Amino acid sequence: MIGSLDQIHPIFVHFTVALLLTGSALYVLATLAPSGAKWKQTSLAVAHWNLWIGALVTVLTVSAGFLSYYTVAHDTPSHAAMTDHRNWAIATAAVFLLLVIWSFIRRNIEEPAPILAVLLVGASALLGITGLKGGELVYQYGLAVKSMPQSDSHDHAAGTSGTPHHDTAPKTSNGMAPSGDTATEGESMTDGHTSHDTKPHAH
Repeated sequence: MIGSLDQIHPIFVHFTVALLLTGSALYVLATLAPSGAKWKQTSLAVAHWNLWIGALVTVLTVSAGFLSYYTVAHDTPSHAAMTDHRNWAIATAAVFLLLVIWSFIRRNIEEPAPILAVLLVGASALLGITGLKGGELVYQYGLAVKSMPQSDSHDHAAGTSGTPHHDTAPKTSNGMAPSGDTATEGESMTDGHTSHDTKPHAH
């Protein structure tokens, strides 16, 4: 369920990635296809439509991304990562929009432009890098993640070696964690790294 408007960015971004990458791949395929191939024009037409629809969705994706950028709570390190992702996203979207405009201009030309195919490959690489940087915001910095899974003693044996997962924190003879091992303020409860300040960072 969507809890707030800033959570719609991950929804749109999947359509952007799928449509633009598919359109680029089909355009390259149509460019490499022999002139007499029956599927050449079909691939070219489908490539155009994927690029056009992908460009429209990208406008929504970038807009939703800006909404998240200004509303998601974050600290100073994650703010720098967010800004880096935003800059890559803006550049990538601008490149794709220009190429899509070119694609639309050539919509009635039966032969694909090889230079456009090469540029679409480069733009796809930019899109991949932008996506990786966006993934880091969630999986490395934990942005917009409400809670983390807690360590437990449940046996996840199905499909594994059958070794149960137990709490690895040291215990005393009475089963309690030593007082000296208690995490203090500013320490991570999982990996020992200093926790980030969760106060919203001013833009």
